[in-house]
Amino acid sequence: VCVHTRVYMSAAAASSSPAASSDAAECSLLGGPFAICVQIGLAAAAIATLVVKRHTERPRRPWLVWFFDASKQAFAGFLQHCVNLV
Repeated sequence: VCVHTRVYMSAAAASSSPAASSDAAECSLLGGPFAICVQIGLAAAAIATLVVKRHTERPRRPWLVWFFDASKQAFAGFLQHCVNLV
């Protein structure tokens, strides 16, 4: 959740510090039990979607092949998550 605030300064202060006159942003992360429940719910939905997809595909792949494909998607999701944190 980001809250953008505008910094108002006098003309003398703005001329002495050009960086201080720009917009300032303050961000905070959600935490606590709610954030954990959201993460668990998203993980459960992703895994359930992959399992349902496996049961509806024809011809059905063996569990080991399906696991490797699903783990590849999980790894890619983890990497994207890390990129989003930066």
